[in-house]
Amino acid sequence: MEKEISLRKPALQAKESKLCGKNFKIFSLVLIWQIYYHLFLSILDYNIFKNPRNNKIRVVVEGALLPPYYSNLSAEWMSIWVQLMVLKQKPSSTSRIKSSDVLSVQNVSEAWYVPLVTEKLIGQVPEVEHKKIFHLTSYKIDNRSYNLFRIQLRTNLDANFPVSMGLNLQPINPDDGIIYAALVLVGLYILIIFDLIHRTLAAMLASTMSVAILAALNERPTMSEIISWIDIETLLLLFSMMTLVTIFSETGIFDHTAVYAYKITGGKLWPLINMLCVLTTVLSCFLDNVTTSLLITPVTIKLCEVMKLNPRQILMYTLMFANIGGASTPIGDPPNVLIASNPDVIKTGINFGVFTLHMGIGAMLALIVIYIQIRIMYRDMSYYKFDEPPVVQGRLGLGWTALLGVLLLLLLYDNQDLEGIFARVEWSTLLFFASLFILMEVSQNISL
Repeated sequence: MEKEISLRKPALQAKESKLCGKNFKIFSLVLIWQIYYHLFLSILDYNIFKNPRNNKIRVVVEGALLPPYYSNLSAEWMSIWVQLMVLKQKPSSTSRIKSSDVLSVQNVSEAWYVPLVTEKLIGQVPEVEHKKIFHLTSYKIDNRSYNLFRIQLRTNLDANFPVSMGLNLQPINPDDGIIYAALVLVGLYILIIFDLIHRTLAAMLASTMSVAILAALNERPTMSEIISWIDIETLLLLFSMMTLVTIFSETGIFDHTAVYAYKITGGKLWPLINMLCVLTTVLSCFLDNVTTSLLITPVTIKLCEVMKLNPRQILMYTLMFANIGGASTPIGDPPNVLIASNPDVIKTGINFGVFTLHMGIGAMLALIVIYIQIRIMYRDMSYYKFDEPPVVQGRLGLGWTALLGVLLLLLLYDNQDLEGIFARVEWSTLLFFASLFILMEVSQNISL
C-alpha cells in the first residue's frame, strides 16, 4: 500500500507542473495581448497622399464624443495629431505601407485631445461633431525621397467605438475669411441702418451671400447643416411670446393695466415713466429682454395714447432699463445663462446669489446714472409730444388701399380655418432672426 502511494505522488506532481505551465502560458499570452493592444491596436492612422495647402489640414471627427463644455465629466479621450513620413519610394498600394520603406517619422503638429463618453454610453448618446485646423510646423522635404502625411488617432478607451473623420487639405485662410465676413457684415449693417430694404430681406441676402462664399471656398454646407445652425429654441421662444402677447392684448389685460397705472400716477408724466422703468427692471430680472419688451411695449403704447404722448422716447427708456435689469441675474439674459451654467464657472463657487450680488451692484449704479441722465437731458416736455397734427388726411393712402384689397381676397377665399391670432405673429421677425443665425454661423466658419 505504501508503494502505491509513493508511485502516485510523482504522477500528481507531473500533472500539477503541466497545469502550472499551461496557466503560465495563458497568462503570458493575455499579458502580451494587453501590451500589444495598448501600444498598437489603440493607435490608428490614416495616410494622406496629397500635400496640404498653406501647411494646414482641417480635420472633422464625428462619433461618441463629448461637447467641449462637458469635457470634465469623463476621463476618456482621443488624441489626434499629424505626422510626416519619409519613404524610400512611392508606395504601390494606398492601403498599406511597408515598415521597411519608412526612413523617418516626425510629428508636425500638436496633439488635439477630444473628450469621449464612457464605455457604457457608447451607442446611446447622439453623435457629436468636432472640428480642428492643424497648423503644421516647419519640416524639411528631401526631393530624393517620397514624403507622406498621415493622421494618427489614439485613445485610452478600452472599447471599440465608431468614429467618422473628414479631411480638408485646402481649408479657408483665416485672413481671407475675415475679409469676406467683414464685407458681408458691413453690407448688412448698411442695408439695415439706412433702411434701404426691409431688414428681413437684408438678413436673407446676407446669409445667402455668406453661404455662397463658403461654397466658393470649397466649404459648401449641406442643407441639414444649415438647418442645424438655426437656434430653434430662440425662435420658439419668440414665437410663443408673440402669440402670448397677442392673446393677452385680445383679452384687454393691457388696457386694464394702462388704466390702473394712469390712476396710480394721476396722469403725471414723470411718475408714469418711473413706474414703467421700475416695472421693466423687475420683470427683466426674471425674464429675458425680448419677453420683457414684448410685455411692456403694449402697456406703454396704451398709456401714451391716453395721455397723447409720443411713445418713442418712453419706449427707449424701458428698453435701456430692460437691458440693465437683465444683466443683474443669471436668468435675465441668454448670455448670463450661458455664463452661469458653465462648469468652470460653477466650480469656482459662483451660484445664483453670488452672481446676482456682484452684477446687481454694477447694474444698480448703471440704473442711477441712466436715470439722472434722462431727467437732466430730457426734462423738456417737447420731447414727448407728437410732431404731426392728429388730423386725419382726407384721402386714402396706398397702404389702406392694399389692405382693402387683401380683405376682399380673404372674403372671397372664405377659409374658416384662418386664425386671427397667428396672423398677427411677426413672421418677418422670425425669418430675420433665422437669417442672422445662419449668417453668424457662416461668419464663424470663415474665421471671423
